[in-house]
Order: sequence, then structure tokens, then C-alpha cells
Amino acid sequence: MLLDRLDGTITRLVAEKAVLDAPEAHRLVRSELDAYINSLYRSLKSHRDARPAVAHLDAAESVPYLLTVVFALHQRVRPYNKYLLWELEHHPLGAPEWAADVLFPQIGRIVADGDPATQRALFATVERAARQAGHASVLDSWGADIDLLRAGS
Repeated sequence: MLLDRLDGTITRLVAEKAVLDAPEAHRLVRSELDAYINSLYRSLKSHRDARPAVAHLDAAESVPYLLTVVFALHQRVRPYNKYLLWELEHHPLGAPEWAADVLFPQIGRIVADGDPATQRALFATVERAARQAGHASVLDSWGADIDLLRAGS
């Protein structure tokens, strides 16, 4: 906040909007995780079926869901793209795999060309974090289809 003429009230309200309460974060992770998996699955299926242009589009579509999941896992609101790198650098998510110099290049690669290996590597990180946060049922609901998303598939 550059100016708060209400003795910190506006600053406090803005800060509250950047944080999700636990139930809200839980709901958001569940819905966006499923959407992320769906876009990722479509992308990797299209790669497998030799449809690279379609695969690339689906990979790019997966990124907003991915980012929402990653931030919600930390009870944070996903920043606008304009502020994403700054947010990761100045308010890190606390784990090395989410550091700006790790996550941002992976996202860049996915958006640039939908690289399947990069998508799978990032999914492995998301899957691990989601399971640890109690969202295994979302992942498991995909049954054997989720195997396509895992490295070595």
C-alpha cells in the first residue's frame, strides 16, 4: 500500500485478500487440481497421439490451474501473471521445488512448447505435495489414467 488514510485498515484488508483460510484453500486445491490434471492429461495424450499443436495448447491451458494449486497448497492466492515472478522471489512458497528459479523456468518451458518431460517432472512435484496435503482422493479418482502423467510413461 502506498497510502492508507484509514490507519492501516486498507492495508489489513488487502493483506487478508492474499491469504486463503484452510477450508477455502482445501476446496480450491481439490477443484483446480482436477482441472490441472485434466488439461495435463489431454496434453500428454495428444503428444502420445502425435498431435503436437493440440498438445501444446492443452499444456498452456494447464498452467493457470497449476499455479492456483501451488499457491492454494500454501493457503495463498495465485498472483496475477505480472506479479508472479516477483511474488515467488519476495514471498517464496517455502520449498525448494517452488523457488522462482526452479518453477518459473518450468512454466516457461511448458508455455513455450509443451515439453512432455517438463510437464511430467512438474506433475511429480505437484502430486507429492497434493498427497502430503491430503488430496490423494483427487489424484486417485483418475485411476490408471494418471499413469500417463507420471515420468517413464
